[in-house]
Amino acid sequence: MAAPVLPQFRPTLADLVGPRWRALPRAARIAAWAAGGLVVALLVALAVRGGSDRTDVVVARPVAFTLSYDASKLVRATPEPGASLLLRTPAADRDPERFSVRPVTLPQDFGTPGAGLPLYASRLIDEMRRADPAFVLRGEGRARINGQPGYQILFQTVVAGDRTAYGRRTLLFKDDRTTDPGADITILAVRSLAMPNVDAVGSNGPTKLPYRSFRLGVDGP
Repeated sequence: MAAPVLPQFRPTLADLVGPRWRALPRAARIAAWAAGGLVVALLVALAVRGGSDRTDVVVARPVAFTLSYDASKLVRATPEPGASLLLRTPAADRDPERFSVRPVTLPQDFGTPGAGLPLYASRLIDEMRRADPAFVLRGEGRARINGQPGYQILFQTVVAGDRTAYGRRTLLFKDDRTTDPGADITILAVRSLAMPNVDAVGSNGPTKLPYRSFRLGVDGP
């Protein structure tokens, strides 16, 4: 039971509003409660959204895909030769991240993605190790994004002279038996509080949204 209110602290809000509230028809009180609930829901939605500027991307060729990204946290830049898309954090960002997509075709001698991706990934790991003296393999294994099968390579390297960076390279295809080209997605992020280890790449930070929303084809994210 609530403690009684001393006379010097009256009238309370309940004293002032209570009689008017009880005098309202039942339907009016239900409508007021519903309106209050709607306001709370809108405030929560705005807080969760956090002022994001979600932008949808559709790339039609050479390999069609769609994704979404937060334009307040990532900018679309000119892709490197052979790449279809490059997203990166603004130049002023102290903990840079980048997200790139390029087409990939599994060579015929590796068969289909379901059988050949682990062997093909081993070849890519050797190529990455030769191209980057700072490359350190942190893990590898099968991956799946929005029901699409693939294989991922987790690695560590050094960027901007001496900063440790973590990377996730994912080879993604429409299904395990397809012979169609797929997508080679690479995320690179400097180590930070939001990116403390390689497992955080693609799970934290602004590159999470494009990675988790990625879909081959043009059906939309």
